[in-house]
Amino acid sequence: MLSSWTQYRNIYTIDETLFQMLRATDAGNIPVEAINWPHQYCFVAFPPGNGIALKGRPNEIDGVYIDTRYDNSISMMVIARPLDARSKPSNWPQVLDIHYYVPNTPYGDLTVAELLSKTFREELTTFENTPIRDPDELAHLEDEYGIVINDVQAENDKLRARELLANFDPAYLSCCIAINIACYLTSQPKTESHWPEHTPKDLLEKLTTGTPKQRQNASSDLMRLSIIPVNHIRFDQPESRLQSPTGRTVAAHWRRGHFRAVATGPGRTQREIRWIKPVLVNHEHGTAIPKTQVHHAKAPDRDLH
Repeated sequence: MLSSWTQYRNIYTIDETLFQMLRATDAGNIPVEAINWPHQYCFVAFPPGNGIALKGRPNEIDGVYIDTRYDNSISMMVIARPLDARSKPSNWPQVLDIHYYVPNTPYGDLTVAELLSKTFREELTTFENTPIRDPDELAHLEDEYGIVINDVQAENDKLRARELLANFDPAYLSCCIAINIACYLTSQPKTESHWPEHTPKDLLEKLTTGTPKQRQNASSDLMRLSIIPVNHIRFDQPESRLQSPTGRTVAAHWRRGHFRAVATGPGRTQREIRWIKPVLVNHEHGTAIPKTQVHHAKAPDRDLH
């Protein structure tokens, strides 16, 4: 999956307040076929300090790759950043990324929750039912080639099954957040593009003010150096409502956002996912704005059919 990164390379970062609001928005019931993906392939970066981690050594979710290049199917990879890794003067990572992979799966009429549960169940079944090689067959091969063969695939797949079980909940939450961000991008896109701090200034200057040939060369040089602009998803504070729609007096609070499938197109036969923003209810001028409450998305039953 990551081999496609060189060709596509679309990166998004997100405002932390908006991230927490989309984290609190349930994505499980969204029909996957109704999502209008912003790109065929992209990486959604999570803000530092998000508190979501896969099992194992100290880590934190760095973001999620989303791949929809193949018709009516999707694959995702949740990447975690080790928190105990020491840097060294090398371009090669010191340690392998901790990850959770959702293999390419046709989604048909599945919802997000059904899709993630289906892939989890199929992977788990595969790992738990790895056949053990016939001892007589192994003995024959050892005699024929004069080597010792240790069949470790079944044991390794048992370890993979345990890792899958341990990581399903945080991976499910991470995938739902990434899908929410993708839905937000297509329903209310407000992004700002900026170059990383280490981008050579002379190349940026040629890219923005140079001749057409200089701009083309600068763009090629930046691509060769794997320096690409990052798209930051902005957030505009939702407007407040001074009273509840029912007329009742309630304490100042955030009304949670949610996604809604809206009928559009000829004969209203098409569906479009739109995000209904959180609303600050009963907030009077001069009072403190209550913090958004983080609701941890609960993964569906692992035996969901």
